[in-house]
Amino acid sequence: MIPHIVYLHGFLSSPATTKAQALADHLSERGLLGQFHAPALPVEPDAAIHAAESALMECIDEPVLLVGSSLGGFYATWLAQKWNAPAVVINPAVRPDLSLRSHAGWQTHYVTGERVLVRPEYFEQLTRYRVSAPEPDRFWLLCAQDDEVLDSGEMVSHYVGSKQTVT
Repeated sequence: MIPHIVYLHGFLSSPATTKAQALADHLSERGLLGQFHAPALPVEPDAAIHAAESALMECIDEPVLLVGSSLGGFYATWLAQKWNAPAVVINPAVRPDLSLRSHAGWQTHYVTGERVLVRPEYFEQLTRYRVSAPEPDRFWLLCAQDDEVLDSGEMVSHYVGSKQTVT
């Protein structure tokens, strides 16, 4: 059975991101677009997790695969552990509670151009979703070493024992 794919985008991004659209197009070409879910994740972590779990509830009795990029990979890691699901994480944020602190304040959404407020308490919310030791058999790490923002070495060591494709 083909699993439902729940795609979780990164920080200040959207379901219209290039990666999400490429995945949707690939599934559409195979007549599987109905298996694709890409919720819009609010900037507030608690609200983002709620939106992602709402998408997971749509396929509660069927197999699901989480796919997350950057901050979406961080969320996918927590959700995969909680929901006992496999996940593909693409250059996932490992410690966004630390790495995103410089983004506190007003930010411009990369896709919509909307101005959003990143509140300091969001970093505390992120600490609740940190998985210190991801279950290796559950994850496939796709890691580009030339990521300008995230540390590829940190990703590789965080997902130690997991299937890894590092380019």
